[in-house]
Amino acid sequence: MLEVSNIKVLTVSAPGRYAAALFYEARRVGCLSDVSESFKKFCALLKKHQSIRHFLTCTSTREKDIDKSLAIIADNLSCCPVFANFMRVIGQNRQVNILHRINKIFEIMLAKYKNRRIVNVVSAVELLPEQKVSVEELLLKLFEEKCIIEYEIDKSIIGGIKIISEGKIFDASVACQLEQMKRYLCSISIGAI
Repeated sequence: MLEVSNIKVLTVSAPGRYAAALFYEARRVGCLSDVSESFKKFCALLKKHQSIRHFLTCTSTREKDIDKSLAIIADNLSCCPVFANFMRVIGQNRQVNILHRINKIFEIMLAKYKNRRIVNVVSAVELLPEQKVSVEELLLKLFEEKCIIEYEIDKSIIGGIKIISEGKIFDASVACQLEQMKRYLCSISIGAI
């Protein structure tokens, strides 16, 4: 099994350090899955209720009010105690604004710990079930490990797909091909035509 400490690049930044601290504490206590689930619920709440995010990140909000609010939210969402304590630290340090990045890094660390890889598959439209099966077969050959696949829709890629995992990007999108063609055409001189 790959030791998570090999992911040093991720833990250099502030979000990475927070994610690593949470990961190691959750692993020590034996509640990695509970923390992951609590994280998902909390991030979904912040995404759905922008006013809560604003309140928690506003510089004029008193630390005491942030702490009290986070305790109530954690209780209402039935968050595990390790995550609830972590959120209080995040609130005290006024770092709620980087929570999404902390979550991403935590999930990567968890996937690595479970010998899995998180892969984002971006397409211009929703992929059909048979297309998803083809993508999953391709990813298994490409990475030779179990993948946790997150599908995204981004109309700006026009067509094709883009696969992103651990800093590697495999871009087979129409937008990428058009950009490459544009660069090529701009690089040739008019006299050569």
